Amino acid sequence: MSERVIEVAIEVETDKISESKILELFRILEKCPFYTIPPGDLSIAVVDESTICKLHQEFLEDPTPTDVITFPGDAEADFAGEIAVSIDQAIKEYSQHGNTFEEELFLYLIHGWLHLAGEDDLEEFARQRMRAAEAKVLGWLNDASRKID
Repeated sequence: MSERVIEVAIEVETDKISESKILELFRILEKCPFYTIPPGDLSIAVVDESTICKLHQEFLEDPTPTDVITFPGDAEADFAGEIAVSIDQAIKEYSQHGNTFEEELFLYLIHGWLHLAGEDDLEEFARQRMRAAEAKVLGWLNDASRKID
């Protein structure tokens, strides 16, 4: 089996995060024993608030800002899916959640990855499962042997 291609597009001017950090996160997530995403290439887009609002409106009929939107892939096209995260939302929210900016953005990316792994958060019970899944993955990531430099 060949290594998954992970394409990262940071579509904003920023020095807060790099493509290499995001790639490193996903290379580690590929080894997660609890959740797996479908085979195929993966696309990650870091976008601004305006872009995430447009995506939110176009695909979910909601024009408000959001943190992450996940698009499922196509197995026949060998495409696992796409995750779009809002850098502006992470900047607004990180200190309110007691996180660093990077931790907040990584939480959004993990959330999107969990959607691709089959988790959902549309109903209250599913939201609770998603929060538990996020905590489980974050705990696993925080193991000293998997810290992202």
